[in-house]
Amino acid sequence: MRFPSESERQKRARLIELLDTGVVLVNLDPRVEGADVPTQFRQQPVLGLNLSRRYHLDVFEVGPLAVKASLSFGGDRYLCVLPWTAIFSMSAQADGTSESWPESFPPELLAQIARGAARRDGEAADEGAPPPRRRIRGRRGNAAASYPEDGADESGAEQADEGPAAGKQAEAPPRGLQMAFKVASPTGKSEKESEGSTEKPKADDEPTPEPPRPPSGRPNLRIVK
Repeated sequence: MRFPSESERQKRARLIELLDTGVVLVNLDPRVEGADVPTQFRQQPVLGLNLSRRYHLDVFEVGPLAVKASLSFGGDRYLCVLPWTAIFSMSAQADGTSESWPESFPPELLAQIARGAARRDGEAADEGAPPPRRRIRGRRGNAAASYPEDGADESGAEQADEGPAAGKQAEAPPRGLQMAFKVASPTGKSEKESEGSTEKPKADDEPTPEPPRPPSGRPNLRIVK
């Protein structure tokens, strides 16, 4: 007879603690060496069994290397032997308190957990990917503009690079995009945003209006003494 390992001692102490609350669901891999359960369950990777002191079983021993319990399966009693090395999780039905030991997980369960983690990582990457955007560089004075594609978040738009041609007019944005410039006020008090101004500039050759002419006829003079 060998001495129990640290993991086996932890599992035993935890089961004794949870049994004080009532029924405990114990999950195990029945294929592990030393496990003994009914024949129809021996080849499945996971087997869950309910254990409780309230069942008044003929045999119920929480030993240093294994649990022995005479459990009922379809009305037939069977003396089950559950090594601590086969048990990988347990939970109390009263309050949901549970504990697991990943080093004892069956390979099929480890593969399922890995697939689920990879799927969640892929979904998170898809949600975090920025939408495709199209940049149109423009310039009015010293203000540069960048136009995201329809539906793109403007807060994530990349700023256009500085160019040597200051004062060059902005290129016309493609259809469906809105042109907007932010021009800083020289006084620094506020910013003014214009979205496609419709005001026409005055032409240089526009005629200047004539000054008003004096009224015709002799003016009336009033002599004050």
